[in-house]
Amino acid sequence: MNLRELQERMRPWVEHNFPDQESWQPLLGAVEELGELAHAHLKASQGIRTAEDHEAGKRDAVADVIIYLTNYCIAEGIDIGGALREVWQEVERRDWRSDPEGAAENLAEAPPHLVEKALAMVPAECPGCGGRDLILYDADAFCKGCQEFWPIMEER
Repeated sequence: MNLRELQERMRPWVEHNFPDQESWQPLLGAVEELGELAHAHLKASQGIRTAEDHEAGKRDAVADVIIYLTNYCIAEGIDIGGALREVWQEVERRDWRSDPEGAAENLAEAPPHLVEKALAMVPAECPGCGGRDLILYDADAFCKGCQEFWPIMEER
């Protein structure tokens, strides 16, 4: 199941079960589940409370965090998949080994090897119109022909 499908399937369930829910409520639920994840991880690493299935606890808590955050996104009108995709495109460009201070926030400031990597990811032609007049803009390729932005998703 992808995040969009989860959000679409969850919306009617939330509206039926929690019609008057405030957006802060699932946010606190997510925080509670993070605490459960931390508990399971800590106890497993300490080798205590061995009667508890810590691995199952971790899996359950991770899933519950995602469910609660999806619920929060529904309440706030956030497309969780779109938000994740947008932010990941930004995060994925970072190279903390080459730039531990995080100074390269855009290509103009990026080390040369990162610029080369980014340019290698620009498609040879526009997926929309087939034009070849593309420029790199943030995490997208911009086609001067059809005036559309296309996300850069994989290296050629």
